Amino acid sequence: MQSSIFLNSCNRKEIKKGDLENTYMGPDYSGKMILLLDILSKSSELGDKVLVFSQSLTTLDLVEFYLSKLQIKGKEGRHWKRGKDWYRLDGSTPSSDRQNLLEMFNDPENARVKCTLISTRAGSLGINLHAANRVVLLDGSWNPTHNLQAIYQVWRPRSFLADSMTARTSLQFELRCG
Repeated sequence: MQSSIFLNSCNRKEIKKGDLENTYMGPDYSGKMILLLDILSKSSELGDKVLVFSQSLTTLDLVEFYLSKLQIKGKEGRHWKRGKDWYRLDGSTPSSDRQNLLEMFNDPENARVKCTLISTRAGSLGINLHAANRVVLLDGSWNPTHNLQAIYQVWRPRSFLADSMTARTSLQFELRCG
């Protein structure tokens, strides 16, 4: 229940990025956030690339906030950095930057990048992120077509993982699993 309350309250508030440090405690208060950070850490260790989809830009801001505090395994005092360890693609990403971002993510020589955070609406159509082998739907769309389009960003004739995070005591869980 805490994960649902944490992320849903995050979605409703108008929060400026600079306020995150003072507004939210550690990710331990959100089951989804704990699981997401664990998935990203383990995927990084395996050399996997992950796409993280969210409907909410504020949720993506929050994920970025925690990623910037995530320590790089085996490198004391070094943390993940935007533009190096993860990218972000949303409606505010200029079209001139989108193609460059996609090419850098898909570049087989770019082993440092671990994930791309994508707003579901901005990134579910017309992009090709074939280097990813895992998709995480942080908060699924009420329109299942958007979720499928997000998953199809990595679908190729090879195996991949798709995780949909749903809090057990949420309406979303009841609709999907109940």
